[in-house]
Amino acid sequence: MTFKKDTDDIREAASLRVINRLEEKGAKVVAYDPMGGPNAVRVLDGNIHSAEDSKAALKEASCCIVMTEWDEFKKLGASDFKKYMKTPNIVDARRVYSPERFKDVNFVAVGVGPSPRPTRNPNELLRPALSAFQ
Repeated sequence: MTFKKDTDDIREAASLRVINRLEEKGAKVVAYDPMGGPNAVRVLDGNIHSAEDSKAALKEASCCIVMTEWDEFKKLGASDFKKYMKTPNIVDARRVYSPERFKDVNFVAVGVGPSPRPTRNPNELLRPALSAFQ
């Protein structure tokens, strides 16, 4: 949830806007940040569930959006997403993962700036996960 790794600073973090928008659309958001979780819960007036670790945040989820490049997140593999998630749909907003490692799950890499590698169309990939909120 923090705007960058290795900090608890969530001021102006894009994740807060994404969380608010998802909740407006009816999503139940479970978030995790190794350092910023308590700050996010406070800023969002307790309207978010902060998981105890990354795998707990994935449990029974339909979609995972990675918005901070924490080393802990980099260690997760496609098998972790498949094991813990109800439907493994992953949006890598920080380009933490190599798409080649995630061929077995619905994966899209998006981010700001030039892409270091080609990605698939995000609208096509996210349609199944987001259809529940339309």
